[in-house]
Formats: sequence, structure tokens, C-alpha cells
Amino acid sequence: MAASVAGPSTPATTAPTKPKRRPNPNNVIYGNPLPILIETPPRTPYTLGFLPFHRSKIINPECSGIYDPLTRSVWVTGKRDVRVLWERGFFGKGSLSRSEPSWLTRRVQQLNGGEVLTAEEVTARRREQRKHFKASRTAAIQKAAQEAEAAFSASLESPASTFELPLVNAPHNVPRPTFEAAASKASGDGPPKASETKEDKGVNSEDEVEKQLRQQPEPLDEDQVENMEHLQLTLQEAFFLAWGLGCLRVLDTESGQYLSLPSLWALCISSSASPLPSLPPTIDECRRPDNPFLIHYATYHHYRSLGWVVRGGIKFCVDYLLYKRGPVFTHAEFAIVICPEYEDPADAASSPFHFQKEPFTWTWFSTINRVNAQVKKTLILAYVTIPAMSRVTEQDLDSPKSLSTYSVREVVVRRFVPARMRD
Repeated sequence: MAASVAGPSTPATTAPTKPKRRPNPNNVIYGNPLPILIETPPRTPYTLGFLPFHRSKIINPECSGIYDPLTRSVWVTGKRDVRVLWERGFFGKGSLSRSEPSWLTRRVQQLNGGEVLTAEEVTARRREQRKHFKASRTAAIQKAAQEAEAAFSASLESPASTFELPLVNAPHNVPRPTFEAAASKASGDGPPKASETKEDKGVNSEDEVEKQLRQQPEPLDEDQVENMEHLQLTLQEAFFLAWGLGCLRVLDTESGQYLSLPSLWALCISSSASPLPSLPPTIDECRRPDNPFLIHYATYHHYRSLGWVVRGGIKFCVDYLLYKRGPVFTHAEFAIVICPEYEDPADAASSPFHFQKEPFTWTWFSTINRVNAQVKKTLILAYVTIPAMSRVTEQDLDSPKSLSTYSVREVVVRRFVPARMRD
């Protein structure tokens, strides 16, 4: 009977472990897509038959805003309301900032002399560096062109046979001056005196540091600086928060009372119909299916209900920009251009509003497409079907229920580049 002999055991090779990624704090700060929160209690199912049920609680932040007739927008001034609306869905824009209301942070850092830069300061510094780079590059190109032209002129004036390189009469084996010698020569200081000892230097430096620390003021806090900035909401954003989510109350400055939903609806329609705040629109102009507020809000509500973060797109010649999670995570993926489309073409002739009714010209269409293609955004034409006036009455437009008569269709446009799309 043969006995099996076990060989020497080899140590098991372990795969190298990847270093753990640091958690992104933005996922915690901006983790909620909407201002309202749904709080689920611990799992204590209430048995009804054989199906477990759970009770969920909806937490409403109940934010407040003030309607401003000059800018036709809603201002949110409360610090807590501003953070809630921005961090939970990216609603609104800072009145003194590019996007996020960060003026107070920049002001405190400026007063304290801090070196931490905000997004606006980083962008301004990058643009200034780019400006200096372009200016220096232009000067270098001009200087090189002048030198080349001067050399070419000199070669034409001199005879063709005299091309000799001048000899430089310089002594050889000359030692280079050291940095210490050059520094001592420039300063003119000799060796330190015997009376100047290291202990005296240390005492003097400590006294100077203490003196500077005493003279330096204490750093300011955000509570000690007056905040001059507010969060500015468009009418579409304000009505979506008030009617769609029920988490915003709008205060009327004239009456000093909060507006009801029908009053806010009428205010949004009338504000969009008048070209100037000082000229109140007529009733016939307001209560039309092609009111600009109705068209833009139907588009805004459509994409918000699909989970997109909708922001203004005037910077890229479009109406809206669509973000997957928000501007702090990624750039916008899609650019939306609203194209109103009348269900009854006869309604377009009697319309008092001036917006894009006719098809785009090829020049304008190519401009929009090129601008968004350069920044890697997909252009989408959102065709909003306007219901016929014979089907929708003026009484129907007195309620937000009339929004159900609108429909949105998307057409994706991509720029054709033959060099990239041959395959």
C-alpha cells in the first residue's frame, strides 16, 4: 500500500487590493433631488391579511419667497430656505453669483484675507491668465516676424560671398560667480558683527511675531457680515415649487399676504403676457393658450417630472439645459430649444406674442448647433403643441388643469462631421 507524500505548501497569492476612494461630500450635500423628503420609519409592518404596510412621513420644508414685479421673479432671502432650495434640486440662482449663491462666502474670505478660491474667483483668474497668455503670444509672434524680416532684409543688402560668423573675443576658463557671492555683493552686507548673536535674533523675531499676532484682527464669521445676496427663482421654478411640490409660499408685496395657488397662477400668466411691468396686459392677451408662461412651464414641468435638473440656457443660445444630477456633478448633457406648434394654424395669425413661430433659418440653426456641439451638448428641439382656442376656453385657462392639454415632442439634432462619421 503506497503512501502519498504531500509536497511543500506554497503560500497563496493574494490579489492587490485597490485603495478605497474617498467619499464625495457632494453626494451627501446634494443627495436629495427635491426639497421635500420622505421619511420612512423603522420596519414595523402593519399586517392586513398577508401584505405588510409601512407608514411614510413627508417632510415639507415650507419655504417662503417674495414676488418682485420689476424682475418678474421670486426672491428667497431666508438663509435656511436658500440652502434647501439649492441643495435639494438646484432651484434658482444667486443674484450676485454665477449659479450657487456664494457671495457671502467670497466676502468673508476677502475680509479675512483667505486664500481659498470659490468657483467665480477660479474662473476669473483663469480668464485673466488666458488673456495674458494670448497677449504675450501675440507679442512674441510679432517680434519673431520683425526679426525674420530684418534678417531677410540684411541678407539681401549684404553680398552673397560674405557669410562669416563673427568670433567672440571672450576669455576662457573664467569661473562663474556663485549665488552666495552675487547675493552678498548685491546687498553690500559684510559678515555679521560680533555683538549680533543668535540669541538676540531669536528674541527679536519672537517679539515681532507676538506684535503681529496682537495687531491682527480676529477672523470674521458669516453671521457678522450682512448678506446682500438672495436666491432668484423664475416664474416657472416658483410655480413648480408651489403647485407641483407644495413647498413654497409666495408673498405679495402690495397686499402683504401670501398668494393662493389661483392667485399665483393668474400672476404668472399676466406677468408673462405684458412686455413691460408698467403696462398691464389686457384680459384677452393673458388668457390665450399661446401665453409664453404656459409654453415654457409645460416644457419645464415635463422635464422636471422625468427627473432632470432644468436650468436656464441663455449662455448657449437655448431655452433650457438638462443636467443628470446637477451642475456640481457634471456638465449639462442636453440643450433644449422650445418650438411652439399650433394645433390650429389660424390661431398664430391673431397671436399678440412674438416668439419663434416660423422655422429656424439655416444660418441661425447652424449657429445654435455649432455652439452646443463645441461644448459637447446634444441639441434637442422640443415641439410644444398649443391646443386650439376652439377647444380650450378662457375659463379653462383659469386653472392649472389646462396644462394637460399641452404635449411635448422631442427631436434630437446632431451635427454631422464627415471626418468623424465616415464609419
